[in-house]
Amino acid sequence: MARSLLGFDVKETEERPRGNGVFLWSVVLLLLTGLAITSWIGSFYIVAHPENPKCYGILKKLKQLKPPRHFPVTEGPFGKFLSPKMLLEQFGRMGPEVLARKNQELLRAYVKNYLETKDPVSYVAGNFEVISAYELEKGEFFPSGVVALTQAKDYPQVLVEMVFPAASTSAKTIRELLPAGREITLERSRDLAAVLHVQRMADSRLQFTVVPLSYGSFQLKDGRGSFTLKSPADLEDPTKGGGAEFAMNIAGNLPLIYGIRLQKGLAQHAEFRRKVFTGGDAEKSNVDALVAVRMPEKKSGPVEVATPVVIREAAPVPAPAPTPAPQRAANPVRPPVPAPAPTVLPPPPDAPLPDRFPLPPRPIVRATPAPVQADPPKPVVLSTPRPAAPPAKERRVFSTKEASALVDAPESATGMLLSGEFVVTGAIGQRVALRAREALRDREADPTVPGTSGAMIVVEFPAGQTPPAKDATIARDAQNGFVIRSVRRGQGGQIMILADDVGAR
Repeated sequence: MARSLLGFDVKETEERPRGNGVFLWSVVLLLLTGLAITSWIGSFYIVAHPENPKCYGILKKLKQLKPPRHFPVTEGPFGKFLSPKMLLEQFGRMGPEVLARKNQELLRAYVKNYLETKDPVSYVAGNFEVISAYELEKGEFFPSGVVALTQAKDYPQVLVEMVFPAASTSAKTIRELLPAGREITLERSRDLAAVLHVQRMADSRLQFTVVPLSYGSFQLKDGRGSFTLKSPADLEDPTKGGGAEFAMNIAGNLPLIYGIRLQKGLAQHAEFRRKVFTGGDAEKSNVDALVAVRMPEKKSGPVEVATPVVIREAAPVPAPAPTPAPQRAANPVRPPVPAPAPTVLPPPPDAPLPDRFPLPPRPIVRATPAPVQADPPKPVVLSTPRPAAPPAKERRVFSTKEASALVDAPESATGMLLSGEFVVTGAIGQRVALRAREALRDREADPTVPGTSGAMIVVEFPAGQTPPAKDATIARDAQNGFVIRSVRRGQGGQIMILADDVGAR
């Protein structure tokens, strides 16, 4: 009866289960929420850890990560230069776990082109001897180029494998220019050789993997050979002759030289050194070979101060043959002979000043051959003329920035004092090249722009005084600053401040 009046059976309604749909929807919503949170956290992890091969592959497919690029020498990431001794002190104390985390940070910073790191980049500086060199192959971390295993000259417990990424067609040439025993010099403010990986060997030695961020050109000092490197970005760019097959393999092993290849190279180098020291092998010429150095980049931008180069001294002028005296009458009347005046041959006034230190040698003073004299004339030493300096009470004290700002009005700085903290970058004789200490840390220090600290400073120390050695630090205040001689531009527009030490006034 209830069914007929209401249209349904009351008992069936009371017995039907309720609430199953709400429970199922709750489970589905919880699963979707967990999936969203997981994907959100996972995306942050992928972006923050490109050193992980899987994360690197995802970012590359999404085109969210650019390959390591070329850094000009003057625009390199902020960092500090470490000698082999400093490398041992900094990395030798790290335990296995700390060293593993440090390697992850080094690789992460390199993959991200040092855009997000706050730590200074560790650059390597020093003299190294080649142990062995190998061509890179596909499947390795860098699939094209050459890797050279070297040993520090002063600290044999430091091994540095230098990676030279290059086109596959250049690999054989690079390999031939890196025989066992050849020296490679990495210098401050010139070579940006960044540490990419550190490995502790079984005998407690440290093996550093180093990549030149400038990817410039290298040549032997005598010019017998040279080669040019390419960055991973250039190797992948089809417009520059690259391709996807030369892309960096983040899953490759670091270090590049390990296992049997490492042990074989060390054994061959030990045998090579034994033959060299015994003097019974022709390979000794490799030890005496000239150091491989980086060539200046072919561009119109600023050029960093180069290391001192050897300038050949002028050949001595042969003395004229003595002329036999003619027969003269007794008690002849001899006219007075004027004293010989030395002839000074200065350089042309508009001669351009080279970008690299050292400066051209002083003018050569040659004495005019004198007539027949009883005794040979004594050499006359002429000092280079200096501009007249204002009185001490009128001298102003300039910093490097203030002095470089006067390059368009050099007479305003003549005789004034230069103060500040300086680092010696090269020295030849009594002439020393300096850079302002702040310029080594300031990315805006452009040596071609007036009013910056990037100008090159050339100071001449007085005779008899020992000039400071390379990499030494000099501090001069207003009381004993350098006397500015002139401020001018060299080739390429680099600003150069020529000055004298206080003792040379």
